[in-house]
Amino acid sequence: MKLFTCMQCTHTVHFDSQSCIRCGAQLAVVPDHLAMLALGTDGSADMQRWSHYLHIVDTLETAWSYGLAIDPRQAGSDALAAEPGFDPYRPADFQMLVSQWVPLSVALNSLNRSMGHDDAYPFALSATVIDKLAFVHRVVHEAAPAA
Repeated sequence: MKLFTCMQCTHTVHFDSQSCIRCGAQLAVVPDHLAMLALGTDGSADMQRWSHYLHIVDTLETAWSYGLAIDPRQAGSDALAAEPGFDPYRPADFQMLVSQWVPLSVALNSLNRSMGHDDAYPFALSATVIDKLAFVHRVVHEAAPAA
């Protein structure tokens, strides 16, 4: 049985815990890495950062599992081509995920708009946001057990 601890206060927590009973940090499990991560005590910026990261990685993982490729037909849109042909939990370089995420999110938003729905991911990733998400990615990788 794997023992999980809160990354914020090192208190032992249960696999299905949503928050640490000692420090109040919100918790999340990254199942592919068998890691428990603390998201913060107030659920503000930390929660948003983790939420964005998990949305990105989970959507890329789904695209990968379906063999999805983005190959725009419009002239000059080569920058929006993507083929997430890798498990997004594996690369240590977060920029590799961003290079696949941006085209995928543009395609998802375009599909939603064509169906009369709001954007699936209505956010632009600024350099600052990418740096913050890259930090989350490093934390996930550092928490992962050695392969």
